Amino acid sequence: MSGPFYEVTAEIDGRRYTGSWTLKQGGLICVAWAESAKTVELGKTRPEVQAVTVLQQLVKARQKQREREQRAFEAKRRKLSPDSTP
Repeated sequence: MSGPFYEVTAEIDGRRYTGSWTLKQGGLICVAWAESAKTVELGKTRPEVQAVTVLQQLVKARQKQREREQRAFEAKRRKLSPDSTP
C-alpha cells in the first residue's frame, strides 16, 4: 500500500526536472519521473531529501541512455553513408 504522492524537483545542469514520490510499506520510497520509477530503502534520510537524490539518479540514467542511443545512431548513419570511407 502506498501513501499520497508528493511533488519533487531537482536541478541538473541548469534544467529543472519534476517527478513525484510516495512512501511504501517496509520503509521504502518510490520516485517516478517521465516513464521511469525507482524504489529504494528510505533509511535514515528524510524522504524529501531521498526523493531528490533518486530523481537525480533517474534523470542521469535517462541522459546516459539517450547518449548511448545517439552514438549508436550516428555510428549506424556513418556506416550507411555512401560518402564514408572504411
